[in-house]
Formats: sequence, structure tokens, C-alpha cells
Amino acid sequence: MRIFSSKAHIRLYTAHTSSLGLELIKITQPDLILLDIQLPEMDGYKVLEILRENNKTTHIPVVGVSANAMPNDFKKAREAGFNEYLTKPLDIDNFNKTIDRLLS
Repeated sequence: MRIFSSKAHIRLYTAHTSSLGLELIKITQPDLILLDIQLPEMDGYKVLEILRENNKTTHIPVVGVSANAMPNDFKKAREAGFNEYLTKPLDIDNFNKTIDRLLS
């Protein structure tokens, strides 16, 4: 993502499926997770549930990312335990502020 090109202190890892993402998280132990809600294999809510049940990942801030932008989508994400919920297309300024706040 070019969004991170100005943030030299951030290393971005990506995975195209939820199972690969969970494996990558085990290996890298990231400081922050951007989690798409619509993933192959299992949705972002199930991935978040797995992360929150694991003592090694429960503390990691998770930002849900989705094109779904109805009030009930925000409520569902909050109730599920996402630290933040951002909608597509991303508001870059808001995205950067959210990332900086969660990493500080």
C-alpha cells in the first residue's frame, strides 16, 4: 500500500486469505492488524474472534476495514471488539490519524 510509503518505521505484511493472515500474525507478532471484513475462507469477525481468544494476540489492536458503512455495521464492529472500523474508500487523513494513534 502506497499509504505506508511515507512511514519508514512501519513494515507492512499482507495476506490474501484469512488462514495465511493468521499464520503470518503468529510469525510476525505485529503491533497492529488491518483486517478486511470480507475475506475468503472466513470473514473478519471470525478472524477477530480467533485473535481475541489467543493470549499472544489478544492485546494487538485490530482495525476492521470494509465497504459496509451503515450504522449497524459500525455497531457490529464495535460490539465484536474491533479497536476501530474504517470504511472504503479510505479517508487517508483519518486512516493515518487512526494508525498513528493506535501505534503510539
